[in-house]
Amino acid sequence: MAYGQAPPGGGESQGPRPVTGEAEHPEAHGFGSRQRWRKELVLVLVLSLALPFIAVGAARWLAESVALRLPPSMDARLGRPTWEALELSGQRCADDSAQRYVQELVKPLLAALGETPFEFRFMLSKSEEVNAFALPGGYVVVNLGLLRNAESGDEIAAVLAHEISHVTSRHATQRLAGSLGARAALALVLGFVDLGAPAYTVAHLAGLHYERGQESEADELGRALLARAGLSPLGMATFFERLSAAPRPPEIISTHPDPGDRAEKARREASMFKARLTLPDPPEVSCQ
Repeated sequence: MAYGQAPPGGGESQGPRPVTGEAEHPEAHGFGSRQRWRKELVLVLVLSLALPFIAVGAARWLAESVALRLPPSMDARLGRPTWEALELSGQRCADDSAQRYVQELVKPLLAALGETPFEFRFMLSKSEEVNAFALPGGYVVVNLGLLRNAESGDEIAAVLAHEISHVTSRHATQRLAGSLGARAALALVLGFVDLGAPAYTVAHLAGLHYERGQESEADELGRALLARAGLSPLGMATFFERLSAAPRPPEIISTHPDPGDRAEKARREASMFKARLTLPDPPEVSCQ
């Protein structure tokens, strides 16, 4: 049968057809075929959405890396304005006996800490929130709510050891630098920006939260500090177990790693440790 001739029975030829001028080359479009064009368009859209997040993450990583290369004296410059602002705000608890109690608890911890570039100071706040927090440079604020909800000196000491470890690990300085970005961190290193300005620093420190990895590290270092001080890490377990069972766990629980896991690790270490020191229970406190 000749090429192009109809087959017997009048059916259409199943053989190849000649190419006509109407056929469109599959690469005629700028992005290629329609299917390929769709894939490349999706890729462009994904990249356009992802690149800003990648850039922000890279800038934050750079800023936090730069922060660790700052001299420890810079941490005090960052934390002091917030500390002074809190003192002037009227939030400081004027109960001298409670302040002495806090100093009694931290004395063995600081002795076990050994030589450090940070000068630690502790303030008792009127806040009823069950919490304590550390500012860069060794400034630690203990809320009245922590003393009222803890059932033993060991529980409070565990929280304080955790906060002291945040300071020595320079977590707050890292988080502050990361929140401000690489340009601000580099400007700080070069002396172009003074982050000690109260209005600037307080606004950022007030909203900072540590990463889960930093919280876990502060837990681990805090338990080691308790052991060196002769204090049982069991207080860390009992405190977080009790608070996590509350209908609405306080911030000290909600922003930290899983409290059950934290308690298990503390209990495991406490089972192999015999405390050398016994701390007094929290006193009745009145900030009026």
